[in-house]
Order: sequence, then structure tokens, then C-alpha cells
Amino acid sequence: MNAFLASSGAVLSVMLFVAILAGVIVFLIMRRRKSAREEEELNRLKNVRSLILSKVQHVKHLSTVRMDFISKFPFKDARKVFGHEIPGTSINFNLRYSGTLVCGCDLDKVQIARSFHNGNHLQITFPNSQILDIYPHNDSFEFVDKDGGIFAKGIEVEKLNREVALDVERVKQEYIAKGVLLQSNENIQKLFRSYIEPLGVVPEISFEELGTTNRPRLTGG
Repeated sequence: MNAFLASSGAVLSVMLFVAILAGVIVFLIMRRRKSAREEEELNRLKNVRSLILSKVQHVKHLSTVRMDFISKFPFKDARKVFGHEIPGTSINFNLRYSGTLVCGCDLDKVQIARSFHNGNHLQITFPNSQILDIYPHNDSFEFVDKDGGIFAKGIEVEKLNREVALDVERVKQEYIAKGVLLQSNENIQKLFRSYIEPLGVVPEISFEELGTTNRPRLTGG
């Protein structure tokens, strides 16, 4: 009887050892597979990051909004003596012109990092959009409602150019107030999502204020 119990205990010990060993082997296999998948995912993310940077490094600025505008402002000038206008020398008119405004971001400052919380996510940080260019069309200037005295002086080109520059700045600030930079940011998000998501990577896109980012860099492995 004692021999039977001893034999049964030995069998149970062997079975328990085999079960534990099998569990350890399964754990190691699963861990190895998981590590292999993680390594494969990490390499894929690195390849996607490298692909993105290789595309943007040849493009300094990304333009996402381009729109034409029409503006009109009053202009008045006259001959003066000791700060007083000489009668009959004034000239008045409205100057109307068209122009183009371009918005986008500086790709030199794009930052790309692997997300530590989500394995297939990339964190992409862009500088906030800005007005890349705004200019009047040189052949569009038109004098409207022109009126002048009999001794009206000629138009000073230098002074007129200063007034045009001031009006262009006014138009620029007006479009910023209307949200054109936010529209540009939205276009950037849509553009990069459509480019990155088909690669099996989820982009986490954010924007930083100008002056707070550095040259493009890779982080997170």
C-alpha cells in the first residue's frame, strides 16, 4: 500500500512538472512571438517615419490654402504748405485691386515620434500654420471714383505703394481673424492622414505655436 502511494505520488509529481514545463514553454513561445510582432511593428513605424521625412525634407513649405481676394481702399493727397492743404490741389480716388493669399506650414520644423501608448501610432507635430505669402496682382490696379482739383498734384508712386502695403496687411489680418490658419491646419491633417493611414499607421497629429519647435527629429527608438 505504501509502495502504491509512493508510486502515485511520483507520477503526480512528474505530471505536475510536465504541466509546469509545458506552461513555461508556451509562455516563452508566446512571448517570443509577441516580441517578434513588436519588433516587426517597430521596424514598420521606423520605415514610415523615414518615408515621411524623406518626402518633407525636399519641401521647405507646405501650402494647403490658396485663395484670391479683391480689396478697395480710399486714397487722398494734396499739396501742402506749413501743414495746410492748398485749395485746388487735392486728388481723391478709390484704388481697387485683386491679390492672392497662400497659407501653410514650415516643414523644416516637423517632429515625428513613436507613441509609447499605442504600438501602431505615430505622433506628428507640425508648427502652427502661417501666411506664407500674400501679394497684389500688378495688372489689377484700378482707379475708381477719381476726383481732383484743377491744380491737383500727380500721384506719388512711393506714397501709393505704402498705402497698398498697409491695405495688404489689413487684408492679411482680416483673413487670420476669419480662421484661415485653422482651415490650413485642418487641410494638413486631412492630407497627412490620407497619406499615412493606408500604410497601416495611425497618425496622432498636433500643432505647436511658431518658435517652439526645432529641426525635424526622430524620437522613441
